[in-house]
Amino acid sequence: MVGEETVDACLCASYVYMAVCHRLHVCCVSCAPKTVSLVFEACCRIAGDDCVFLCDCLLHGQIRTGKETITRISWTFIMEIATPITEDVANAFQVGDMVHISGYIYCGRDAVLPKIVKMFKKGALGELDVNLQGSVIFHTAVSTAGVGPTSSNKLEIESSIAPLSEAGVKLHLGKGAIHAETVAALDKFNAVYAVIPPVTALLGAKTLEQRLVAFPELGMEALYCLKVDHYPAIIAVAHGRSIY
Repeated sequence: MVGEETVDACLCASYVYMAVCHRLHVCCVSCAPKTVSLVFEACCRIAGDDCVFLCDCLLHGQIRTGKETITRISWTFIMEIATPITEDVANAFQVGDMVHISGYIYCGRDAVLPKIVKMFKKGALGELDVNLQGSVIFHTAVSTAGVGPTSSNKLEIESSIAPLSEAGVKLHLGKGAIHAETVAALDKFNAVYAVIPPVTALLGAKTLEQRLVAFPELGMEALYCLKVDHYPAIIAVAHGRSIY
């Protein structure tokens, strides 16, 4: 159970939610706002394929769980990432890294990403004033309700990951497992895939600006650019490895 008082605890739970399989038992002990320095990730592998992820405050160092056996506990610091992402930063990502993304990111999903790929292959991205070098693409629509990840393994989305990585995108942001061929393509172009919590209120509070970039006829599925501050994510695929 997540403590009721807390943005910090909710953020902690959001990270946990994103972790492998999404089959979770979460508890956060004594999370006090403004005193929590969240550095967590206790992973407990028990019978079968069940993974129990536990979060806690480093301040108290307590973990409460209904399970008896904890076989591995590791604490991981959150990486602060600013766009554009350099080759060196992309090369440093490892599967399981927790990151905060700040700066400008692009947003697009099923309808617009194939159009962006087509323009890249024609060498026409300059017509849109779009620079993908070092960029982040978030697989989401942008509406008055906010933003939230759609499944990245939809055909129109996943088939865009390899060519957009070739075009310079360094981080693809969404949710769900992607195929082995896509994992290999990301490795080839030194790009990564990360999962982000589907928590519209949290992401809305961390979105500072939004701008329509191209294809306005697509409405909320047009290409948008957002300025974001500390979007939380977990690196799910990097350098040929995947959490799935």
